[in-house]
Amino acid sequence: MVNIIVAMDDNFLIGCHGNLPWNIPEDLKLFKSLTENNIVVMGRKTFESIGKALPNRINLVISNTLKKKSDVIIFESLEKAIAFGNNFNKEIFIIGGADIYKEAITKNLAQKICISHIKKKYSGDTFFPRINLNKLKQIKEIKFSEFTYREYLV
Repeated sequence: MVNIIVAMDDNFLIGCHGNLPWNIPEDLKLFKSLTENNIVVMGRKTFESIGKALPNRINLVISNTLKKKSDVIIFESLEKAIAFGNNFNKEIFIIGGADIYKEAITKNLAQKICISHIKKKYSGDTFFPRINLNKLKQIKEIKFSEFTYREYLV
């Protein structure tokens, strides 16, 4: 299954100058537990902001400019990365950034969206595409002190 996984505030904010606008260890722990031993797909900017491949995951990066790296597999398109990921018996998680999220949503490439809804409002410069979550079927909800995690079928 192809999933989109994202943490955002009520204004759909997801980033600030290439970083997360918040520091919520509980959300990072949840992200790790969901994506570990699976496949993560990200754009070049997201990969560069993380600074390295995420351990215990197959890391697929979408880029036309990134040179070959030993710890990630580079694809020129999101569709090609997903097609490659489908060869494994693993979940695929699209982890950003904004352009990759927008493409995945526009092209209906994901079956599920996993969102950590951050409770406080933050400032930043990068946003998740505006989608009407009320039109999606919510299938899971877990409340945490600083965020609520929900899964939606697309």
